[in-house]
Amino acid sequence: MVSWRALSKRLRLLLFVAISAVVICLALSSLHSGAPWADDSGAVPLQQQRQRQRRRRPAVEDEEPRHRARDGGGGVGSRGASSIEGQAPLPLDGAEEERGRYPIGAFGATGAPQVGSLLIEGLVPPDVHYLWCGSRWFEFKHYLGLMSVLRAISPDKIYFHFEQKIETDEVYYNQWLDDLKYDYPWIEMKQMDSQVVRYCATQDYDERVQVIVRLLNDDGGMFVGQNTWMLNFPARRRLVDLDFGLERYTTEGYIVMRRGLLSDESTSYRQLLQNTRRSDRYLRSTCAKIHHIYRRGDLDNVSTCAILSGHLYERFYPIDIWELEDPFGRLVRRIFYGTEEVRRPVPTYRELVPNIGHMIWIGGGAMDYLFYLSLLSMLFVAKVDAVYLHGDAEPAGDYWKEIKTMEQTKDRVRFIMRIPPHQIYQGDVQPFYRALMSDLIRVDLMIKYGGIYTDTDAIWVKPLTAEDRGYEAVASFDWVDWSWPFPDSVNFGISYGKRNAPFWRIFRDSMRVLHNDVHGFSGVMMPYKLLEKYPHLLRIDRRLQVICYHSKCHPIYAPDYHNMSKDHTNTNSIPNWRQDVNAFHWTHPNPTEYTNRSTLLAADGMFAEIGRNVLRAANLL
Repeated sequence: MVSWRALSKRLRLLLFVAISAVVICLALSSLHSGAPWADDSGAVPLQQQRQRQRRRRPAVEDEEPRHRARDGGGGVGSRGASSIEGQAPLPLDGAEEERGRYPIGAFGATGAPQVGSLLIEGLVPPDVHYLWCGSRWFEFKHYLGLMSVLRAISPDKIYFHFEQKIETDEVYYNQWLDDLKYDYPWIEMKQMDSQVVRYCATQDYDERVQVIVRLLNDDGGMFVGQNTWMLNFPARRRLVDLDFGLERYTTEGYIVMRRGLLSDESTSYRQLLQNTRRSDRYLRSTCAKIHHIYRRGDLDNVSTCAILSGHLYERFYPIDIWELEDPFGRLVRRIFYGTEEVRRPVPTYRELVPNIGHMIWIGGGAMDYLFYLSLLSMLFVAKVDAVYLHGDAEPAGDYWKEIKTMEQTKDRVRFIMRIPPHQIYQGDVQPFYRALMSDLIRVDLMIKYGGIYTDTDAIWVKPLTAEDRGYEAVASFDWVDWSWPFPDSVNFGISYGKRNAPFWRIFRDSMRVLHNDVHGFSGVMMPYKLLEKYPHLLRIDRRLQVICYHSKCHPIYAPDYHNMSKDHTNTNSIPNWRQDVNAFHWTHPNPTEYTNRSTLLAADGMFAEIGRNVLRAANLL
């Protein structure tokens, strides 16, 4: 006979097992459906890690050890070309150029999902509707929303319903929607009709939702909110009549709906939701908030969707997540690049950047003393084998004559006739726009020959190493903050790269659209857009050059380098000019120390020391 105490113990054990089973089932259900995420409280790690919401700069190059020569495959050696003559023809197919801009497949995968998981009979069609109110910028966070749809859902079509023309900024940074239309062929831009525009005309939640369900009722499909990212959404989730995943009081989230569910115009969405209590083909779901990914950590098991909300996410840029090693950084990289890994340039040493120098001289005129010192610095400080001066007329004046006749320079400097371009991809280049002509020639030189490029107003103070020359394309940021909302711009006044490297080809192809109305767009702004998309193809070396304006130098390795009030004269940011950077670049005007040889020898200070260092290296002092 079983005692009462033993029976009570067994009953308590059975009760414990039953409660545990219920808890496990609820947890599994939450993982499957993405609901519920009831707790919106708690500290958000991103708030602690990203104090500066607008910009997070990638790590400064010199804060990590330089890549060393590798023993395998011949090591660093001397296989970099030293002259243009004798180079093999360029491959016609651009062997290492990336094909396409983004791999669009299943979320978290670089390939397409299995065919059998997509072709299931009875699915609600994967046609996604996106509603855009007002005339405003389509920014990076909105781009990520549609990219997440492309990766997670593989839609047949995206209907982009807009109320007014989508604006862009004056310098064409926010081209994200144009990028999507270029890359994805099935985006249909649709001006809102008199029924759909009611979505924008009201802030009433019920009225907005009713507009959405009436839109979906015609052909079936999905609605996704503009601040919603779709994460794990397999095709089988569309084996429903209705999956209502909108956030309360906003239209963020999503709706999946089969066509014809509204029996007539008077049927409301709330009547449809009553079916969720009595049919497994009618579901209620909830999206996660971004801070929930910090709690889960595992991006493969987060909710079906996430809603981007909060002031930290109001505006951010690719540079903010390039090297952000937390769940948010990994999530954005997965959506944007198709991989959670940080994408960095990787040097290879089987072939080095050719040890040849390039300069460009358009329009003729006399060689000034800074130009003279610049050319000498390439030969005797940067120690290139030869300098090729490309232009439509040789420089005039005594300094050029000296270069052509001095024993140590006459056989190492060659003038290459090059008529400036007036069109590229049938786009006109204005005849007065010499800076753009120089940009076009420079990228063509890198594609054809590779090497080390220097503007005529820059002086080398330290040569590149063999390790440096292992990278395929290298430049630096500009210091001046002249192109907002661009987070930065790229200055190629000192730059180098391997022949026919993928970045140079992508750079050239970006010039199909020139935007001549924006000074510097093609040469310094658009390359930054390319860097956002291909951070592994262009190395940004913050110590390659320091740019000086009105004799005040602004090293981009210094904190807050965009602040015009901070320079080398009041921050001690260049304590050792011989070692801190490779080159100095005076964009405007030329320093008075470089008026002529006499003024240089009579002057004091850092600029004078830099000039005299060149003369000593050339055995002219």
